Amino acid sequence: MKEREIQIPFKCESRVDTFDDELARTLKESGCTEVFLGIESGNQRFLDIIDKRITLGQVIEAVHIAHRHDLRVCGSVMIGYPGETPRDVKRSMAFAKELHLDRMQLSILTPFPGTHLFSEAEKRGWITTTDWNQYDGTFPVLHIDGNLEEHLTSLIKKGYLSFYLDPRYIIRQAIKGHLIQEGFGKVLIQILFKYLSTIH
Repeated sequence: MKEREIQIPFKCESRVDTFDDELARTLKESGCTEVFLGIESGNQRFLDIIDKRITLGQVIEAVHIAHRHDLRVCGSVMIGYPGETPRDVKRSMAFAKELHLDRMQLSILTPFPGTHLFSEAEKRGWITTTDWNQYDGTFPVLHIDGNLEEHLTSLIKKGYLSFYLDPRYIIRQAIKGHLIQEGFGKVLIQILFKYLSTIH
């Protein structure tokens, strides 16, 4: 794209353990505006459970690098891990806020076929459905004894509201001018109204 001088804004995905200054610089020079990073949890124990092979330190560094090169960052966070508690969820949300993410995607832990988690869940009898339409991160498809299963949907809604209604987040995005770019502010308002109307 650089060699052919193709100027098309785009977004991309990356891993925090492979994201460095050289890559960030090249992406920015090529027209990239935002990088999606799989953070998954603010608790190292749960990152190890899903064999993510990253550290919280690498997450922090990758976000800093992206922002240093004026790239927006969307971070994904999951809840519903085996043994996770409401306190753990709050820790992950606090970690996401401390990163100063520009966007956050919050989803429910989903064991996709072919992964270690799926094999483990199948062996332990955790899987509650094989309706693959529900394997999109918004439905709880695992039943783990003592877990947050019945609260996951509510926790997702509260997590989104806590993140996007944080005054510090709104001020930060307004200063950067992101709320008026690419219809971002409009989409944000639509999402918040959706969750505000359904939370209980």
